[in-house]
Amino acid sequence: DRLTHLKPGIVINDRYTVGTVIGAGGFGVTYRAWDRILDSIIALKEYFPDGVAARIDEINVSVYSVDEKEAYDRGKERFLKEARSLAKFNNNPGTVTIYDFFELNGTAYITMEYLDGYNMNEYMKILESENKEKYIPIDMLVDMAGSICDVLSVVHSTGVIHRDISPENIFAVGDGSYRLIDFGAAKQQMSDEKLSSTVILKHDYAPIEQFSQMGNVGPWTDIYSLGASLYKLATGVSPKESIQRIMNDDIVEPVKLRPDIPRHISDAIMKAMSLQINERYQNAKDLKEALLGGKTVDDYKAAVKTDVKRDEMAQSDKGAEYQEKAIREAESAEDSMLDINAFLDFDDTEEKNRSSAILEEIKKKAAKEKEENPPSGRGWADASSTE
Repeated sequence: DRLTHLKPGIVINDRYTVGTVIGAGGFGVTYRAWDRILDSIIALKEYFPDGVAARIDEINVSVYSVDEKEAYDRGKERFLKEARSLAKFNNNPGTVTIYDFFELNGTAYITMEYLDGYNMNEYMKILESENKEKYIPIDMLVDMAGSICDVLSVVHSTGVIHRDISPENIFAVGDGSYRLIDFGAAKQQMSDEKLSSTVILKHDYAPIEQFSQMGNVGPWTDIYSLGASLYKLATGVSPKESIQRIMNDDIVEPVKLRPDIPRHISDAIMKAMSLQINERYQNAKDLKEALLGGKTVDDYKAAVKTDVKRDEMAQSDKGAEYQEKAIREAESAEDSMLDINAFLDFDDTEEKNRSSAILEEIKKKAAKEKEENPPSGRGWADASSTE
């Protein structure tokens, strides 16, 4: 059988010990690996175009057909060119640091910084499974979008276009930062040489110009893809494909799918996703300004904290209200029974026991009401502490 992935334990270039697969796409496989010189975990990306490359043993790579050799070699050159291009941005906190790139074993490799965290597609799944939320918080959306816009401003200024922005290629790092990963320079070249664009494109996030080899690709192409990614992350709904929107552009505004989205953010996302290139933002800086709406990321974070505080206070007030009601009813019931006993002034033990039983039932009823209407969070703890 033809192998596809490198086996864990294989050593590349007498330096990199291959671990498990992080991800695999149409043009390569990325592994966790151990750098024996740096003495640390890194990411190792291997050029391995699906449907074109074949592994002839555990390490070496060739092509299925001699007819595909030329396209394979040109794609490999673009793969290495991608590494050279990305290495220029090693000082940019929004991209992955490139350590090395080289040809070996009939293919090519890129070694880079290993990121600990999740891509936004994975993060959405975690949110849904843990919190039943299908979209990310507004402050996180704005923070993430602003970070990616900053990266694109730098990248675009050098003439590099990502071409493959999607939630899967936006990475949330454990330290709270965001990275734009998996630049698609090699993919574009291979689409021109060999493979069809249907294999390459993520259709939900690709603008119409990417469906044609003669399409006018530029910074506006990444703007559309980022807008479509924000649409998904903000609403939990995949945007309608651009190619389908040509015939019937009935895409629903984000604010209609999620009412708490500020109108200016919804409008900015829709403008970024305009079908016509000249109707989109022409650069990432303008998109970022539109998303912020004259505010800063810290303003959005502060607004979220205020909302949380308001909710806590409301819960606290509600908790105190319910507990005070329960206490009042219990005390009232106890006072009433004492008054009755004093008024009757009897020594009948059986009757006193019956009276006590009624009092206990009333107390249980009050306690049950408190249990059935539990306030959440700190407010209840505060109210309880006064009892």
